[in-house]
Amino acid sequence: MKGSYIIAGLIFLLIAGLAGAEYHATTISSDGSVMLSSAGSDENGSMASRVMALDSAKVSRTSENGREINEDLSVSGTGPVLFTEFASGAVKNSDIRSRCAFLDETDGKILAEASSVISGILQHGEFDSSRTVGQSFSDMMATNGSGMVFIGSQMNGNRSMISQGFVSGNMTIRDLLKNGGKI
Repeated sequence: MKGSYIIAGLIFLLIAGLAGAEYHATTISSDGSVMLSSAGSDENGSMASRVMALDSAKVSRTSENGREINEDLSVSGTGPVLFTEFASGAVKNSDIRSRCAFLDETDGKILAEASSVISGILQHGEFDSSRTVGQSFSDMMATNGSGMVFIGSQMNGNRSMISQGFVSGNMTIRDLLKNGGKI
């Protein structure tokens, strides 16, 4: 019985991949193990994520591929939760020329680049993230639980910044990286 559900789910995922779905939502509740991964890219950047949870866990993910690539991920579990995410993006001057006729910059010139990586293992707890790659780049992460988490980010352009951190033990973390656009 469970095998037929797994086969049906794989068939639906295969059809969705071939159809080039612009919106994809997944919600999983399990008392066993869950592994979910995703990746996406466009001319402005790329992102990849993988999450695994054991014991009782709830995983929810939405992905949207329109003008920008958006992904929201939420995981909570009473057992171990492993996660890793990477995102990178470039802010280009594609719409600056339309605002000022006196600029002679060529369209598509990269003004700034940003990237972030988040990786960790929680003994129990929850992990939430939201990422956008497009005309601007943003990456938000929140975690609450007990375990180990590594956070790293960098931005290059007129101003450069590199940030790295490691947290272990009981924790509550909120991290936001925004490059281009407005907060």
